[in-house]
Amino acid sequence: MNVTLEMIDMLRQRSNVSYEEAKTALEACGGDMVEALVYLERNNKIKTTNYNSTECGFINSVKRLIKKGQETRFLMTKQDKIVINVPVNVVVLTTIFAAPVAIAGVVVGLFTNHRIKFIKPDGGNMEINKVFDKMSAAVATMNTTNEIIQK
Repeated sequence: MNVTLEMIDMLRQRSNVSYEEAKTALEACGGDMVEALVYLERNNKIKTTNYNSTECGFINSVKRLIKKGQETRFLMTKQDKIVINVPVNVVVLTTIFAAPVAIAGVVVGLFTNHRIKFIKPDGGNMEINKVFDKMSAAVATMNTTNEIIQK
């Protein structure tokens, strides 16, 4: 019997072996899928995984999210000088484990005329930056008004 790519793919999915191992097993067993599985099992070629595909998908999603968080930057600047430049993961962890500190840092930063930005891995701006720009402008207007009142 002729061994086809579809047969090799099916055997690979069932036994988690390489193309070469699947092809060799199918050829040795005359194209019989069950015999090829037995052949691979007898030769200790079948690789098992300890987790199901859902767990693997979740783990891969978490890995991608962490990688994206490392590449996306949190910037706090004052008069075009960078004060803080850290990965978003640091900001997220700080917010989780020390929420009052993170919130106080943002509030103090805004009231001391600091600008807050998130920078995408490709260097682009994020939508949330518009919100921070509006907040900074409002605080700057409030500070200016307070200075005028005090004079």
